[in-house]
Amino acid sequence: MTVPSWPLQGRALLRGWQMKPQNNRASFQPETGPPITRRRGTAAGKLWSARYRISEADFATFEAWFAADAKSGTLPFDMPHPRSCVTTRFSFTDDSYAAEEHSPGQIALTVSLFEHP
Repeated sequence: MTVPSWPLQGRALLRGWQMKPQNNRASFQPETGPPITRRRGTAAGKLWSARYRISEADFATFEAWFAADAKSGTLPFDMPHPRSCVTTRFSFTDDSYAAEEHSPGQIALTVSLFEHP
């Protein structure tokens, strides 16, 4: 199976990105003593939010890619990492994306992504 590639290669980030590592800890309080904490797994992903400034045509391309290639956001895909620009595997979170008019003919596209470990 071929992994889809991000359709907005080289588009400008608008006001950058935000990243939050997933919590990889599990803890419980025993009857006595301090809480016990352990790792949930060997690796944890990261949650990303990035905002792009794109044209109306780019937005149409993105929506077609999201619906067909990414199967409405259910398939993982490869895209340049927001910080390092190295190709990295991502998936959409439940929030997927939101769009709003940035200026005439320009759209601010916000995507919510999960970076695979």
